[in-house]
Amino acid sequence: MTVTHTLYRYFGIVGAMIEVGAVVGAVVWAAGLARSRTSAVSARRWAVAGAACLVLAHALFWLLVNPVNQAFAAWTPAAVPPDWTRLRDQWEFTHAARAGLFLLGFCALLASVLTAPPRLSGWRRGETTG
Repeated sequence: MTVTHTLYRYFGIVGAMIEVGAVVGAVVWAAGLARSRTSAVSARRWAVAGAACLVLAHALFWLLVNPVNQAFAAWTPAAVPPDWTRLRDQWEFTHAARAGLFLLGFCALLASVLTAPPRLSGWRRGETTG
């Protein structure tokens, strides 16, 4: 408990900002491709799949990780409940599942970027707009 209370003290602040930024960025990217008339259907699908993976990973945090975090915060080294291993396992397995979802989401978003047409294709050919 001593390690848990000190090891993750600031992770919630920094990690939360990074994670929320990643989810928002993925959703904005997917929405932008969905509105685009020139993006490939496959790019749209990859973007939606990637954003969905990140949103699901974030939802798992609130549904399965955060309740355990709240329980951990209330414990002391002298007062750990007898079912602590069940909660620890829920915390660990959910983190592993989230890592897998983040990896899948990243790969899907990367695929969407690689299949989306470049925005500056005319500029690359030397054309100008004005």
